[in-house]
Amino acid sequence: MLRNFIFILLMLACATALAKHMYQYTDANGVVHFTDMKPDENVGDVKSTLVRTDRQPLLRLDESGPDADRTVSFVNGSGGPVSVQISFEQSVNVSSDPALPAMVVVAPLGETHALQIHPIDVHAGYRYRYMFKYMPGDYRAVQDTNATYRLPFDAATESFRVDQGFHGRFSHHDSQNEYAVDIDMPDGTPVHAARDGVVMTVDNDFFGNGL
Repeated sequence: MLRNFIFILLMLACATALAKHMYQYTDANGVVHFTDMKPDENVGDVKSTLVRTDRQPLLRLDESGPDADRTVSFVNGSGGPVSVQISFEQSVNVSSDPALPAMVVVAPLGETHALQIHPIDVHAGYRYRYMFKYMPGDYRAVQDTNATYRLPFDAATESFRVDQGFHGRFSHHDSQNEYAVDIDMPDGTPVHAARDGVVMTVDNDFFGNGL
């Protein structure tokens, strides 16, 4: 009996929950409305409630075809490229195109064919297990050492205190945050892009601030 084992490891899929606002109000006809879109300011007696929702991953796996000719694709729901590293954890009597391990760049807002897996000898048993991990961006990108970063606020009219810089002892001691900069700004301060680029994802609700 042919046995096909698939194991998928999402290294960067966020397991934490998001916060979303749910609004409740009654219109002039007495109809009660529930929505996640904030009503206009002229709507009175609006009740707002924070609810937790599952965070959506940047990438979604899509498999198709029979076991003997399996196609693996990735669907990228973000506005920028995502780099995927794929490797076999176990493989017996199978080959892949491209050969694993491999790096694949998934185009923004689209589906990219990443992998084809099939047995070497179709008359013999086979099995395999693969994993993948991914991160935002194109791994082939080359850093522009001459790029100038702007401050994320109007530096001509505003100034704010830096509460924590590179390698800050409070929370900037891991690979994701070691080069982060925490700037103390009042709620509602407009935040500007530090340089030209593409917005990949947006989170517009949070449970408070800080950690």
